[in-house]
Amino acid sequence: MPRWIMFLAFFLGFGLVVGLAHWYLYRRARRVFGLASRRGRLLLGLALALLATSYPLARGLVHWSYNPFTCGLYFAAGVWMGLGLHLLLWTAAGHLLFLLLRALRQVQALERRLRLGLERALFLAGALAAMGLAAYALFEARCGAELTRLEVPVRGLPAALDGFRIAQISDVHVGVVVGEERLRELVEQVNALQADLVVITGDLVDEDAERFEAVRAPMSALRARLGVLAVTGNHEYFSDAEATVRSASQAGIRFLRHDCLELEGLWVCGLDDPAAYRLGTKPPELEEVLGQVPAEAPLVFLYHQPVGLERAAAAGADLMLSGHTHRGQLWPLRLISRFIYPRQAGLYEHEGARLYVSRGVGTWGPPMRLGSPPELVELTLRRGG
Repeated sequence: MPRWIMFLAFFLGFGLVVGLAHWYLYRRARRVFGLASRRGRLLLGLALALLATSYPLARGLVHWSYNPFTCGLYFAAGVWMGLGLHLLLWTAAGHLLFLLLRALRQVQALERRLRLGLERALFLAGALAAMGLAAYALFEARCGAELTRLEVPVRGLPAALDGFRIAQISDVHVGVVVGEERLRELVEQVNALQADLVVITGDLVDEDAERFEAVRAPMSALRARLGVLAVTGNHEYFSDAEATVRSASQAGIRFLRHDCLELEGLWVCGLDDPAAYRLGTKPPELEEVLGQVPAEAPLVFLYHQPVGLERAAAAGADLMLSGHTHRGQLWPLRLISRFIYPRQAGLYEHEGARLYVSRGVGTWGPPMRLGSPPELVELTLRRGG
């Protein structure tokens, strides 16, 4: 499928949902503030229409001309996406509460002016709650990545590799929000671990080929005893996977694209993200890639999306490392994300094989995280069954 068709389908669906949400906010604001004049209704409608279209417009402007002004618009539009989501939820909650009170005849005796005052108070309380949560979500997204440490048993691990440490980075989304300075901070944090191997499980970049050069310089400082390995994510394909791989490779990062590598008796395999299928290329099947590894050899499998653990386990993988979900990034989107990806974040097991799903480092859309702080993972491999 051509990339422009996929983007068009996404933005049409996205636009329908966003349009309906802003129409609802318009109706509620018009009622609770008693906008009777045509001018007032027109100004409110225009403001919400501009906000509803701000993100795709800013996305297009950044792609057309990458400069501080367009980047600022893009950041502001992303903030509105997060703030608008919580404003919608809190407004709907206040509206439902008012309807419940009315159904229970708790507000029927009040004068019309007092009933309208109650609706207005609920609306304003929801707006304050949304702004408070948005401010905290901005802070949570900008704070340093939390370090998660865990030990994972791996069958057939050579004695010399007992205690082998892997640092996992995922979903950095280098672009407007995560720039060179933030990336350098992450690299310093990873280097401080002095891991044996660093792996990047997809979405190193966001959506702009203009930012690929920003990856090269900071990532060239990334250090590990046995180097840095990576796989592509869906956002590499939304931008330009080949350009991303070239730029990152010049920084010393080796992408495993349907191939495997042996490191002192430990095998590491990687497979391109499923977005490759939707954009016209046909990566080999998981079993074909993992079949390159000798039977009974310890195997770590890198795959961006947390799907296919059962197949990977049957094909001989001992440890699978993924990302992609951001753990929903913003509550309550976690509920929707968990429905799509039941293995949302953390450690999972299937017939002796383990999967770790990282919450990731960066953000997509709203530059916010709520209930899903950035994460850097250190996995220590241990001999075991």
